[in-house]
Amino acid sequence: FQGVTGSSGAGRIPNALLQVVHYLVDHGLEVQAAVDRPRVHGQEGVLYLEPGLELSGWDGAVERFDAPSLFFGGAHTVVRQAGRLFAAADRRREGVGVAG
Repeated sequence: FQGVTGSSGAGRIPNALLQVVHYLVDHGLEVQAAVDRPRVHGQEGVLYLEPGLELSGWDGAVERFDAPSLFFGGAHTVVRQAGRLFAAADRRREGVGVAG
């Protein structure tokens, strides 16, 4: 894996970035698909979930969002694959990803 990702989101930044890298490395997704995947965030005993995520084995509090949300950060990402650069802009924020 060769790439860079960054996000806004204060204390939620590490979770957002780790999830994007997880989808890129462990699932082999294309960069835009990895950035677009639903996210989860845990904080103070509450799990926050975007639509499309299922949960089992958790007895704590859960807050489900109705749509992808900037709450989960806005991870803009660039990766190098097969000698080419590919960029993705997080649709939770404004902007576009362009790489050359």
